[in-house]
Amino acid sequence: MRAETVRERSRMRGTLVEEHHGGVPESLHATHAKVRRIQVATQEFRLTGGAFSPVSGTTRLREVTRVPEAFRNERVSEATRRIEIGVLCDIDTDGAS
Repeated sequence: MRAETVRERSRMRGTLVEEHHGGVPESLHATHAKVRRIQVATQEFRLTGGAFSPVSGTTRLREVTRVPEAFRNERVSEATRRIEIGVLCDIDTDGAS
């Protein structure tokens, strides 16, 4: 049997982990890719029963040119916060190893 490379454009979903300080398991193979688009995800949280809980349907994406050094935590009111909760990156792995 012969191994062949299949090249197709496809949409994949997954969790991206970035590590620059070592400690990455050897079983985790490096992927090299070009970042095409970066978006910061923001979620609204409301004070309920003494704790802030996410409000369904309030997640928004904001396009940025680089990943922020820290996420924002904006006070909307005494009982509501708008918090940046993550980053969504579109990457191109053509020719990646």
